Amino acid sequence: MTGGTGANTFVFRETGSANIDHIVDYNAAEGDKTDLQVLLDGNFDSGSDIKDFVKLTQDGNNITVAVDTNGTAPGATWENVCILDNYGTSGADPLTILIDGADHQLLV
Repeated sequence: MTGGTGANTFVFRETGSANIDHIVDYNAAEGDKTDLQVLLDGNFDSGSDIKDFVKLTQDGNNITVAVDTNGTAPGATWENVCILDNYGTSGADPLTILIDGADHQLLV
């Protein structure tokens, strides 16, 4: 997936190995976001901890975004959603997740 210049919102509706997308130009400084609302709206609410639902893992320069659609119940079941190609650095890399119409910031 390529968003081009400026702020882009990458929308995800499915999980699993057959549905993993690669984002090749994610740029937090330009306002890019990953929209996980469809995947998480059923169980995520204003009191939820984003880290119970979204996990970021860095492998070299790539960052994998995984979700647990039901949070902490009945235990962690992580499914990969996308890979941000060549986005990871040796420092803290910000990622904006959109859920329930609100931005949530995570670092990897």
